[in-house]
Amino acid sequence: MRALLYEGRGTWGGSRRMIWLLFRVLGEVLGSRCVLVCGSAGWLKARLDEEGAQYVWLEEGAAFHSLGHSVLHGSRGTLLVTLLRSIPHLLKVWVLVLRVRPSLVILCESRDLLLLWPALARRGARSVFVSGTEVEMRSRPSRLAIRAVDRVWAISEPVQDALIAAGVPRRKIDVLPPLVDEVSDRFARAHRFHLHRELGLDPRTPIVGIVGSIRPEKGQMIAVRALPAVLAANPEVRLVVVGVPMASHPEAERYLASVRQEVHDLHLADRALFLGWREDVLEVMCGLTVVLMPSEFEGRPFVALDALRLGVPIVGHDIPSLREVIVPGST
Repeated sequence: MRALLYEGRGTWGGSRRMIWLLFRVLGEVLGSRCVLVCGSAGWLKARLDEEGAQYVWLEEGAAFHSLGHSVLHGSRGTLLVTLLRSIPHLLKVWVLVLRVRPSLVILCESRDLLLLWPALARRGARSVFVSGTEVEMRSRPSRLAIRAVDRVWAISEPVQDALIAAGVPRRKIDVLPPLVDEVSDRFARAHRFHLHRELGLDPRTPIVGIVGSIRPEKGQMIAVRALPAVLAANPEVRLVVVGVPMASHPEAERYLASVRQEVHDLHLADRALFLGWREDVLEVMCGLTVVLMPSEFEGRPFVALDALRLGVPIVGHDIPSLREVIVPGST
């Protein structure tokens, strides 16, 4: 068997974390017959380079990702422009698929299914989609693409439930086992004050952090609105928001603007800090006093799992996936 894993964005997120972990597991079994294609500079590429892993780097992946977004959400003019920009990457990916001749292709973006389908169908490879969030099911083209694959690998049971509710047959869904990265105590200790130094804060300053893509389901607005009550108890607390708007979410940019406006209206500009996109997410988390997770939905709560391994307490909403991780009084 030959396996090809494709990840065009390379950003830090649930399904991309799972692609990385799957690559490590499959690589141990298949060796050189497991090929990972990374199409964008970001968390995944940095992690691969750090580990010295062998992978295929196709740098036009960002344009390819934009093409997928235009297919699902853009105008005809936008689609034409991004199509022209994406042609080199499309050709390279198709040539790679023809050369590798994989029997299994694993993807984690529904738009990549739409765009890679001609290459997949021509070679007759079985296709697998790794689903990490319910947001993918909101677009009709995305739903059609996901239903068209041979198998769907959900990263948790809540994600499986969301897929079934969206019409994906239960018989074609598998729930992946709880694969996790290892984080050493030495790593956590070495970066304990990484964030304090960056922000110029006293090491004793409490920092509450919310980490993840910026969209309404993640609850950044809840964190900002709760901050005045926290400051009333301890005026030194800082809130850091780590992440950028989720590209596939139509309301994400507007939501970020509304969260920033709320910070302005509440006069919290020196207490609520937006750190944006970070390559050093784990290092940042080492410096947090508390990880805040006011999410409405989590597929597999990697942020909570990372916090546990780093020894950082968690406060989160009472939702199924977090209920499996957060034990009151001990996490």
